[in-house]
Amino acid sequence: MIRTQLVSSSFEDGLMLENIGIGRIKSYLDKYGKYVEVVHLESPKIEECIKDIDMSCDIIGLSMYSNNLDLLFELAKRAKNINPNIIIICGSKFVTSFYEDVLERDTSNLIDLIVLGDGESAMLKIIELCEQNADLKQGLVNEVNIVWKNNTLDKRPVVLNVASLPWPDRSYLIKNQRVAALIADAQGCIGNCSFCSVKDYHKGWDGRTAEDIFCEIKWLHNNTNARFFIFTSGSFDDPGEKGKKKIEELCKMILDEELKISFRCFMRTESFKDTDQDRTLLMLMKQAGFNEVYLGLESGNEEDLKIFNKRATLLDNETALRIFKEADIYVGSFGFIMLNPYSTSKSLRENYYFLAKQNEYKVFNYTTQIIAYKNTQLYERMLKDCLIASNSSAQQYFGIHKYKYMDNKVASIADFLKENFNQDIIGVYTRNAYLLPTLIHSFYRFWDDGDKRRDQLNSLINEQATILKSYFYHLYVEQNIEYCKSNISFFISQLNELNKRFDVLITMCFKRLVKHHKMKL
Repeated sequence: MIRTQLVSSSFEDGLMLENIGIGRIKSYLDKYGKYVEVVHLESPKIEECIKDIDMSCDIIGLSMYSNNLDLLFELAKRAKNINPNIIIICGSKFVTSFYEDVLERDTSNLIDLIVLGDGESAMLKIIELCEQNADLKQGLVNEVNIVWKNNTLDKRPVVLNVASLPWPDRSYLIKNQRVAALIADAQGCIGNCSFCSVKDYHKGWDGRTAEDIFCEIKWLHNNTNARFFIFTSGSFDDPGEKGKKKIEELCKMILDEELKISFRCFMRTESFKDTDQDRTLLMLMKQAGFNEVYLGLESGNEEDLKIFNKRATLLDNETALRIFKEADIYVGSFGFIMLNPYSTSKSLRENYYFLAKQNEYKVFNYTTQIIAYKNTQLYERMLKDCLIASNSSAQQYFGIHKYKYMDNKVASIADFLKENFNQDIIGVYTRNAYLLPTLIHSFYRFWDDGDKRRDQLNSLINEQATILKSYFYHLYVEQNIEYCKSNISFFISQLNELNKRFDVLITMCFKRLVKHHKMKL
């Protein structure tokens, strides 16, 4: 019997979400009677990780991303030293986009195979060849979505229809009594944003029916500790009016069953208008448990929206924010890109006023600079305009901003942000700014003091928003970089004090999750 271990990792504090991709692969292989173990690494220390891996197994499948790349390379090295015959396979959306760079980085030839796109059928093929003691690479040479060194030509990801696959395995969720579960409701996207690499992976869109989604949610509600469900699709309202009909059907099923649960999803701003029909749908969503929706705004000015090839207008963004708030659905965690290589003083000023109007309280949205992912429309445009300072995509996927700005004044602002708001600094404030609203808005209706906690959250948000509006006014409206430099220490000290109060409220919320939902920490 061929023994396979599928390995994922999560080193973030918070709800500790499962790896839904690995769960899908396991359930698919279980269907065909293949023995698979799932290992979830919860420590970034290699010695701790090694303890969790059985090096005597035949195959290790690694879910590799930029934030665990070094760790998994070291794990693969240790595995090969202990068991030279072990087969190391890597996969993920990240690896699918950057497999050539990953192979180039693998100077010790640790990785045997890389799977592009959905890994279910590829892993089944690999295991079957191992069972036959066949020459693995000879048997895979014609597989379009399996690559290795010196075999990368004419390769492309395979995308399976999500509606045809079995529900993901939930062993991790059950074992660890997690209160949050992912729902893989659809794949692909009907949009065509210039900065997005989804089209490099999914050329079209396919999704599940409302009934199938509901049945999985009901099963999870009855058989696990999960009460908070996060939809993984790029936009839950895809593909247009049919998507909104699906939402309506799902909400009615949930209300008919009287399930007390909560949801978070991504949505487009242009999908919802200020009409009685859409307002009625939003109220239905709120009743069913859609307490938090992540809107992909990206910009507060028309010029950038065109650069990003967004389907939505500025009016669409403003309208969606307003009507979602009026339905009491939290939309404060929206997507936003402050700077891009074509930004101007005018666009930055308009972005600032947009954020200030929305009482934006997240440092990330005031400082984020776009990442130009390889093969995207924006990346190709930047290449054409000679704005890419380094042609190495290895630099790109680590989020290093290796490009030039068309406007010199904007470039100076970008340099100031890079020097004073690096990823480590922003990360300190980003975790709390995203985690606390999710905790409170997703679970407050389960708690006796939930409204009180929402009031505490709103108070913190208002205080931090006031600080950000005051400081970044000098950067984006006055464009007084020297003032911002001389006041950066005081600004950070204010954020640090507020961050302590965010921490206190987060701790309180987690205690309630343990008490009311028997959640493990």
